[in-house]
Amino acid sequence: DWDKRTENICPEDMDFGNGHSHCMSMLLGPAGESIPVRDGELCLGTWQRILFLELDRARDRRWLVQVVGA
Repeated sequence: DWDKRTENICPEDMDFGNGHSHCMSMLLGPAGESIPVRDGELCLGTWQRILFLELDRARDRRWLVQVVGA
């Protein structure tokens, strides 16, 4: 469904190298989140989860997790 919905907006055969990935990123929104932690557990709702999406080609990535305490 997602591919059909976005094929006209962000065609994979764009003339701009990885333009398709930039376009998809723009549609999906910001790449950062703040998630509260209580008693060592992530405070996510029943149907909430964290997803990491690769919109370009597969390659090594670096992740940054920053913990701010009170």
